[in-house]
Amino acid sequence: MHIHRREFLKFSAGAAGAALLASACSSPADHESASYEQMKTLKSMTGDVVPIKDEERWDRIEQARRLMISSGIKSIYLEAGQVCSISPGSDGVTANACSSM
Repeated sequence: MHIHRREFLKFSAGAAGAALLASACSSPADHESASYEQMKTLKSMTGDVVPIKDEERWDRIEQARRLMISSGIKSIYLEAGQVCSISPGSDGVTANACSSM
């Protein structure tokens, strides 16, 4: 079966609209299911997590730097949460600075 891009977009928009309409029309009683009750009892998994110390952070950066050099990786992209400036140096890659966001 071959479907054209416009047909796909029309179908996708219609399906999204139908899903939005169905959720808007649901009653609060629909949310009182067993799974909803179970979700309300979930506890935080990060409550007792201790942040790593600066020394461990720099050890991790150094290990990543060595692995990058051995793999020929010149740069990396880090998602939000930790800001690190990693740039090329005379030895291949040098970590410059890290700070929390």
